[in-house]
Amino acid sequence: MTQLNLHLSTWTVQQGRGGREEGREWGEEDTGLCCGFPGAPAHSSVSFSTTELGPGTVASYSCDRGFELLGPARKICAENSTWTPPGIPFCGEY
Repeated sequence: MTQLNLHLSTWTVQQGRGGREEGREWGEEDTGLCCGFPGAPAHSSVSFSTTELGPGTVASYSCDRGFELLGPARKICAENSTWTPPGIPFCGEY
């Protein structure tokens, strides 16, 4: 199983384990987030500019050591609740 760590100011999320903020548990279906999770490639970390994934939030991607990011390093949550640009970057081994 690939572990995915997301870093939101007060949130820590691990793939398959849900997340927690001040004792509140949530899973993928119950995030209450405007844009939802934008997706992330294996061997990566995603950081968000705000704790609520609403319009204007920036998702910044980085790859683990030994991997190179192929594709956009940043996505923005648009007013229509979609991430732009579309798609998910890839972390290729170098």
